[in-house]
Amino acid sequence: MSEFGKGLAYNLGLFLAHAMQDYCQPEEIKKSLGVTSWFYGCADHFFEFEAEQAPEIIRERCIQFRDKMLKWRLPMNEKDNPTEKDKEWAINEAKELLLEIDKLIGIEPEKGDWE
Repeated sequence: MSEFGKGLAYNLGLFLAHAMQDYCQPEEIKKSLGVTSWFYGCADHFFEFEAEQAPEIIRERCIQFRDKMLKWRLPMNEKDNPTEKDKEWAINEAKELLLEIDKLIGIEPEKGDWE
């Protein structure tokens, strides 16, 4: 049994669920928690993110993504604290990786206007 999920696409989905939860929260709660707290919660899904098992064409990208998420989860010094821009990048990168996984299994994905 895994505490925060184990997988590649599955864990990307769990990570993105945090983005949706954040989207639904009032602004004052988001501001009080901050970006670092957000990463602390959502990056748990990268403990068993199977980056090394990713298809070769996206493997290094997955490894780098996992490593950034874990660094931002618990930054060791202030210069490593994630920003709002980092958060936007992380959410977009997770979506992009899922699009790539679809392509690799033969599905023609298309971004939605309302994603």
